[in-house]
Amino acid sequence: MATTESPSSNTTLVEQGMLVDAVMATTYAVICVGGLVGHALVLLVVIRDRHQPSRAVSNSYIASLSVADIGFLLGLPFIIVTLSSRRWLFGVSLCKVNQ
Repeated sequence: MATTESPSSNTTLVEQGMLVDAVMATTYAVICVGGLVGHALVLLVVIRDRHQPSRAVSNSYIASLSVADIGFLLGLPFIIVTLSSRRWLFGVSLCKVNQ
C-alpha cells in the first residue's frame, strides 16, 4: 500500500529547509565578518613587525596565508545571497569568476 504525505508535513519540510538555509547564511555571515576582521588584524601586526629581519620569512608566509583567506572570505557574500534566493543573481561573468 502506497503512503502519501499530507500537505502539512510537506509544509513542515519546506519550513525546515528555510530554517537550515537561514542558519547556514547566518553562520557564513559570522565567519565572513569574523574572518575579515581577524585577517586584517594579522596583516596589521605583520606590517608593524616588518622591522625585524629574523622573522621576515615567517611573516611573509603568514601574510600570504591571510591574503589567500581574505580572497576566500570575499566570496562568501555571494554564497549567502545564493542560499537566500536559491538562484544565482550576479550574471554569467561573476559566476565564472566565483567558480
